[in-house]
Amino acid sequence: MSFIGEGSGKDRPVIEMRKSEYTDDKNQNAMSVFSVWNGDNLVFTNLVLKNLGGDGLGLGGNRIRGLSENILIDNLIIDGAKRNGISIVNVKGCTVQNTIIRNTEGSNPQAGIDIETHIGKEQSAIDVLIKDTVFENNKNTGIAIFMLGIEKDLGIKRLNVVIDNVTIRNTGHSAFRIARARDGVWKHGERILIKNSLIENNGRDGFSATRGNNSIFLMTKSKDLPVIVDNTVFKNSDGNPVKVWKRANHEAHTPGGIEFRNNTTIHDTKNRPWLDHTFEKGKDRAPLTDIKGTLTVVSPESRPSMSTPYGTRNVTVRVIKRTPQND
Repeated sequence: MSFIGEGSGKDRPVIEMRKSEYTDDKNQNAMSVFSVWNGDNLVFTNLVLKNLGGDGLGLGGNRIRGLSENILIDNLIIDGAKRNGISIVNVKGCTVQNTIIRNTEGSNPQAGIDIETHIGKEQSAIDVLIKDTVFENNKNTGIAIFMLGIEKDLGIKRLNVVIDNVTIRNTGHSAFRIARARDGVWKHGERILIKNSLIENNGRDGFSATRGNNSIFLMTKSKDLPVIVDNTVFKNSDGNPVKVWKRANHEAHTPGGIEFRNNTTIHDTKNRPWLDHTFEKGKDRAPLTDIKGTLTVVSPESRPSMSTPYGTRNVTVRVIKRTPQND
């Protein structure tokens, strides 16, 4: 089944909701423009979705009927969703491309794209590709990946996400938030790959792992689920460019698992560690684990450093220092 908008430019079809009338936050999942459960071979292309009472698109499945499979989202503008631009829950084979997702605000998670595997313990997000897409002015996160319900090894791959040639800018919190991956369940080639992308001017962290304001935010992410950052530029986040944070005692005891490849560069205007490893007060402490590869840090700090107050294990990252005036 295909949903194809005819026309171009100002003549593209617009689907607009009355966002202000959707006040029941308990049922946001049911307020998507398109809600797909256990759907196969679907195409959504050349549409504008505006002022949405919930998600732009909600894609998922359940344990009885299985995953949604083979979904293409191409050339959409999703502007002003209340919950998420797109929610991807229990899906195998989903491509989002040539799309703009902006101004998501109103009801959490408030992400451009929210990938979740935690509603049922047997849910997965397999072969998800996000490419050639722009995320702007989303309230909390550009791309969020939550894994609350993955607690055991089912003998199959549970998560494989590739993010290629995306731009994430002016996000209120983190550009990426990768959260709550537990130890012991990532044994079948699972990974998250971020490549050829630009991350700039985000309100908190560039890459972060829980609540926070970083570019890459890794919240108690297990080292067994690798995050690979390849040929990607991070610029001017308000918080630490990379943050690893443990929030609860039952979550991963091996926080870390990041590899930097091929000209990945962090531009930071502040004199501070490029990576901050921390724990919420009273939580179990564990060393930062398995950080490797090579990256360039453009920073006023004389010796770019990581803040690792609880020690490190298998941290072999090589940092090339450049000063802003030489960049």
